[in-house]
Amino acid sequence: MPKSSNKARLPFSKEKLQYVLLESLLIVLGVVLAYSVNEYREHRRDVSRSQQAMRLIHEEFAQNKEILTSAHAYHAYLIDTLKSYIGTDRQPGIRVFHSGFTARNSVLTSAWETAKRTESLSKIPMTEMLALTELYQRLESYNKIREINGQLFMIKCLMKVSKVC
Repeated sequence: MPKSSNKARLPFSKEKLQYVLLESLLIVLGVVLAYSVNEYREHRRDVSRSQQAMRLIHEEFAQNKEILTSAHAYHAYLIDTLKSYIGTDRQPGIRVFHSGFTARNSVLTSAWETAKRTESLSKIPMTEMLALTELYQRLESYNKIREINGQLFMIKCLMKVSKVC
């Protein structure tokens, strides 16, 4: 009768076990490295998208500055022209309003809206996001006020066709 050994026999040698463990470790390290590289690449892509969105937003601000400067000049012209009619029997002709009752151009918000919808601003610091949000809320308010003023002026014109227009 063979003697029974107290030691359990492994199905493979110690060298094979070391080899399997080394191979497993290399596979795990490869997966971790691939995951890290992928995370880095995604981070760089997000940063690049955020930078591009900010560049487009800055360009939009420059366009809005031109729009608002032009609107301010037109409204100043209207104020000065209409003031000259105060206290006289003369009525302003429709040609006074050559660009409409209010400036025609609305301020632009497309770069901001697109950046928000595509989550392109994920890498922008919160303080900048808050400042941008406040600025764009003001621009939206300007657009709404401009539209309402134009509508109110048209209503007044229609109500007093013989006196105002």
